[in-house]
Amino acid sequence: MLPDATPEEIGWFNELQQIAIPGENATRVQEAAGDFNLLDLLPRVVAPTLVLHSRDDVAIPFEQGRLIANRIPHARLITLEGRSHVLLPRDPAWAIFVSEVRRFLREDAGATARG
Repeated sequence: MLPDATPEEIGWFNELQQIAIPGENATRVQEAAGDFNLLDLLPRVVAPTLVLHSRDDVAIPFEQGRLIANRIPHARLITLEGRSHVLLPRDPAWAIFVSEVRRFLREDAGATARG
């Protein structure tokens, strides 16, 4: 998830995971994740969709992000440079990530106001 993290960042991420989900549940979720495939449902997504994925993501291959974006009608794929699955503010792709999410939210808010 964080291949270039400092020891402090790894500690922070580990603590975050422990707060988010108990260890035994995390193991069950991880094991179950390989047991289902939602790709056939993606064409049914009607909500505006932004997919952001790091080109050299060490946790999930970039092609998986591309596949998801291609299966969701009108989804927009933003390719981020880097290896991290979880971006940190010091990552070069962070500014692009934040900018694209803000742009996406503005566009969606504008469409909602017009609709």
